[in-house]
Amino acid sequence: MRTPWNHSLDMKLMHEFRLSKTNSKKTLQLSLDVFNVLNLINNEWGHISFVTNVNNYTVNLLTFAKDANGVAPGKPSAGYQPTFTFNKPTGLDGRYYTVDPINSRWQGQFGVKYNF
Repeated sequence: MRTPWNHSLDMKLMHEFRLSKTNSKKTLQLSLDVFNVLNLINNEWGHISFVTNVNNYTVNLLTFAKDANGVAPGKPSAGYQPTFTFNKPTGLDGRYYTVDPINSRWQGQFGVKYNF
């Protein structure tokens, strides 16, 4: 079992203003950081999924099934050959993973920096 592929793209835009013509060290920087730009473009993109340890549900990967001769499990005197069926784990909402509600959304951050 695998979780879906995680895609994440961040972007930073920054511009620097010179405040003094005589002293080139005095500057003001304005910046905008956008985290998870893919989710900003399309709401279905940029989802971060993970398998959580909070979901403590029992996963039964194998169950006994009838063998090739049609003998049901639990009848050792009938010559039952152990045969198993694989059960795909479903978890919550038919998935065994969870989509992170915070990191799956785009976020923005504005910054100001004064150099002197």
